[in-house]
Amino acid sequence: RFKLRQPPREYGYRLRGGTRVRWIYVGLFVVMVPLVIWASSLPDFQASYPQARGLITGNEVSLRLFVLYHAAYFMVFVSGESFWRGYMTFGLGRDLDIAALPWMVMMYSIGHYEKPILEVNGAIIAGFVLGYLALRHRSFFLGALLHWGVALTMDLAVLYQRGLTWH
Repeated sequence: RFKLRQPPREYGYRLRGGTRVRWIYVGLFVVMVPLVIWASSLPDFQASYPQARGLITGNEVSLRLFVLYHAAYFMVFVSGESFWRGYMTFGLGRDLDIAALPWMVMMYSIGHYEKPILEVNGAIIAGFVLGYLALRHRSFFLGALLHWGVALTMDLAVLYQRGLTWH
């Protein structure tokens, strides 16, 4: 607020307005679930996920630690979305509007380069979609929730594919 001399809502820190478009995010999640389940069976995704590999002991996963991990992991998505869709998209969007998206997506996709190539390509598409939606309803919070939901689904799907049990 003090450094940028603008209120945080100018960078997507607002919940208001998102409720009218929540069905779009629910629809995107529904589309992603079968893709995530399919991808979770591929060797590249099996090697990369779950993100919290340290929670696996032998053939078991701690349910309590998994829940705690993903509660904290949600904040990673809030901070990431606040930077990519908030600071970059809204900051550039003041002057460029929708033309800000390629600049944001170019930088956003670099953060996925160590991931499987399908995820890198998916991040390019997701960056454009989430950036466009954020610009239209002026908030990044539903994008953060969707992004985290997809990551949670991937972790759960990979754990299921591996046949691990919960304790």
